[in-house]
Amino acid sequence: RNVFWAELFVKRLEVLGVKHVCISPGSRNTPLIIAFQRSSKIKSFVHVDERSSGFFGLGLANKTKRPVVIVTTSGTAVAELYPSIIEAYQQRIPLLICSADRPQELLNCGANQTIDQNNIYKNHIRAFFDTGLPEIKVSSLTKLLVTTNKAFQISVNNSGPVHINFPFKPPFEPSNTTDKIESIILNKIINKTKYLAPSNPEIVFNKKEIEIAINRIKRSKKILILCGQLEPNNKSLKYILKLAKEINAPIFADGLSGLRSSNKRSDFLISNHTAFLRSPKVRKALEPDLILQFGAAPTNNVILNFFECSAAFKILVNQFGELKDPSRTTDKIIKANFQSFCNSILESRLNFKKRNIDYNWISEIKRLEKLSSEIKEKQFNKTAFPFEGKIINEMIRLLPESSNLMISNSLPVRDFDFFADAINENINVYSNRGASGIDGIISTSAGIASNDKNPTFLLIGDLAFFHDMNGLLALKNNSIPLIIILLNNGGGGIFELLPVAKEKIDFKNYFKTPLNLNFEKFVHAYSGNYSLITSWQHFKTELQKAKTRRKFSVIEIQINSQHSLTLRTTYWEEVIKKSELMSNENRS
Repeated sequence: RNVFWAELFVKRLEVLGVKHVCISPGSRNTPLIIAFQRSSKIKSFVHVDERSSGFFGLGLANKTKRPVVIVTTSGTAVAELYPSIIEAYQQRIPLLICSADRPQELLNCGANQTIDQNNIYKNHIRAFFDTGLPEIKVSSLTKLLVTTNKAFQISVNNSGPVHINFPFKPPFEPSNTTDKIESIILNKIINKTKYLAPSNPEIVFNKKEIEIAINRIKRSKKILILCGQLEPNNKSLKYILKLAKEINAPIFADGLSGLRSSNKRSDFLISNHTAFLRSPKVRKALEPDLILQFGAAPTNNVILNFFECSAAFKILVNQFGELKDPSRTTDKIIKANFQSFCNSILESRLNFKKRNIDYNWISEIKRLEKLSSEIKEKQFNKTAFPFEGKIINEMIRLLPESSNLMISNSLPVRDFDFFADAINENINVYSNRGASGIDGIISTSAGIASNDKNPTFLLIGDLAFFHDMNGLLALKNNSIPLIIILLNNGGGGIFELLPVAKEKIDFKNYFKTPLNLNFEKFVHAYSGNYSLITSWQHFKTELQKAKTRRKFSVIEIQINSQHSLTLRTTYWEEVIKKSELMSNENRS
């Protein structure tokens, strides 16, 4: 009964187009494991660690843009998936979470491995379904198919995780016969799997809201576009660039926006705004009339503060009409995909063709961009090995076309936003910026790399690496040649950028928390390649070697965080000083 129930569920998933499942072993989920093992259309990835399994599935779903199934047994194993579910919810990545469960009567009576799994993820899922105990009845089996359809549709249409809970009573193994069913009824049920779910509906936007944006553009002399994290390989980027050119709007492009790609370079594209906007005088001089924000909130607090303090009229544009503004100062949210929004504005260009434009304001932003870039390049040219800012740009220059780049949270993603110059064409940039945790980063990268023959690179700090060393097992077991650049700055280097670092406290042991671990031994334990970098040339050589290897590689760079902090501060202080001089000259 249990196995038939699970196999019917899997057959329906096959028809719906599911291609991948991540499975963690257990007893209660035996029927689901066997059903997926028998499937010739759904590829299985087995993970001993449920937390790693969830993040692997997250990366895989983010790469393929299709729901990935996650299967776990009952009890605390279910809770282990929660971090990846939160990230999937925040990033709107489709997952189908399938948890096995004890029958209801075993709850709250001391039964082994039993917790209350009813809607356990309720704050971070799109929907919850409990299938009930398996029954070999037409009505029950039909309901299971309907539930499967609904779960899949919601995961796709609402772009996020859906939880399906499967209670099972023993026996779990296929060799045990529990029921007899007539062939005619069996065939009737199986034939129901031929029905397909409807496709993802097109998002219809409100034309009156577009009119609001058009009228604001007509009345604005100084228009600024902010782009936060956007979906990797987003086809709408060219429309944003086209719009920027048409309405004369500089684009402050986040490192995760995808707009810094070298094949998308534009006179209106600004990459060094996190440097010159540190000056209060410059922020005041660059005050816009209108801000259009596409995608997620920017990575950096410098831009978030600029946005919050600006008196400009602020319009957010995203597919789901979500508030992506921690300051809550947004004036209008428009629910539309970027291409449709930009095209609607461009089609109405006659309405604002003759608007008054402050070209001096635009020129000043471009001059500040050029100034910041020149200061950065000058500093990098004389920077001794190693420094994160230069490491990032050296890495970018060596990335092959069409490769994947995963940026870990904490300091790496901020340094990427600070320092990354033009990125090679067709590079897909990923980051778990939904909840911005440092857990599951290696596993997420493994999931991304598992479905792409092009090389995948991961830039990660030592604490995030430590948090997910179990993810190395997925690399080993699935022969995934992920290339990991490990920036070991001796703990939480990001805390040195915060005010708490200047307090008279035990900062080292309570905030920075250095690990003092020999990562080489851990890498070798998982049969990976390891190298400790000693120079810029050594870094280039090892990165090139790693691209040809069949096993995963860890390229460790040990960094003096205090020295890096000095270099960052020196760069920012010089940009602030010269930016303010330039702004004063322009105003005089």
